[in-house]
Formats: sequence, C-alpha cells, structure tokens
Amino acid sequence: MAAIQEKTSEILLRLADEAAGERIALSTLVEMLGDRSFGVLLCLWALPCAIPIPGISTPFGLLIILTGIQMILGLRQPWLPKFVTAQSMAREDFKRMLDKALPYIVRMEKYCRPRLRFAAGGIAERLLGIVMIVLGGVLALPILGGNLLPAIAIVIMALGIIEHDGVAVLVGVVTGVVSIAVVFAIIGTAIAVFVGSMRAIGINF
Repeated sequence: MAAIQEKTSEILLRLADEAAGERIALSTLVEMLGDRSFGVLLCLWALPCAIPIPGISTPFGLLIILTGIQMILGLRQPWLPKFVTAQSMAREDFKRMLDKALPYIVRMEKYCRPRLRFAAGGIAERLLGIVMIVLGGVLALPILGGNLLPAIAIVIMALGIIEHDGVAVLVGVVTGVVSIAVVFAIIGTAIAVFVGSMRAIGINF
C-alpha cells in the first residue's frame, strides 16, 4: 500500500512542533522539508505578505523571486544565502501565524488531490518559476492593498505543487493574472489621482 502523503497543513504543524528550541531557524525548516521544500517555502514566503503591514512584503517578495529563479534552473532543493538561513522566528510567532492561516489552507486542501500532474511538476514547475518571479516582483513593490491577491495566488500554486494537483496550480495561475491586473489598476488609479491633484493646483505635466 502506498504511503499516505502529508498534507501541507500537517507539514507546517509538524515544523512548529518538531523544531528544537524556542526559535525556529530557517535552515532547520529547509532540512525538515526535504523534496517538498519549494512548495512549502513558497507558502511560508507568501503567508506574511497577506498581512496588511507596510514594508513586510518587500523582503518576502525578493525571497519569492529567488525561489522562482531556482525553480527555472530546475534545482531539486532550494539554495538560500547563509544570512537568510541564519534567520529564525520565535516558535510562538510561527504558531500564531499558522493559527491565522491554517483554517484557510485546510479549506483549500479539501479540494486538492493528485491530478493533471503534468501541470504541477517537471517542465511546468520551471514555467511556474517565471510566474513566481513576476508575482514576487509585485509583492516587493510598496503598493497599499496590492499584497493580498498575489499572496493568495502563490499559496494556491504552492499547494498544487505540494499535493501534485495541476488543477490547483492552474487556479493559482489564473488568480495570479487577476492579481496583477488589480495591482496595475491600483497603480493607474494612484497615478490618475496624483496627476489630477497636481493639475488642481496649477501644475501640468
């Protein structure tokens, strides 16, 4: 009988419970993740970006870009600079983040199962690296209200990679395209408001 594969939520909970000490080092997480590192790391990078805190999405957006580049290169496990892997998070902070995010992840997992595997691995995973670079770039921009949809898109695609669910990956890609359109709409509106304000005080461009 084939072994039952851990769900994403179960992996995240195990990371919180099994890591030694009061702080969880990123290097420890990568070691524990094994061949599922890319998917779970993308989840971990994207989840904080869904929190409406100015500036928090920029470093995580850059990490998503770095991960996307390595997906394009076809690396079997992610490589992270030492100054990144040396970073750690208090176990309680990690658990608090999971408490907020896990109900949504569990809900999405109910619809995930191995299917259309060609869209969740191999060459498709390299193409997803391009999508991650674009969405990571969007997250790295300081755009108020522009973080949530790209972060959700990345989480959905990451779940698809972990669960070998090509349908989830495709849903994540569509969500990502919509999120990019929303971000451009926000930028366009901001520019229009700025130009209108300048013209109102007599400054023309």
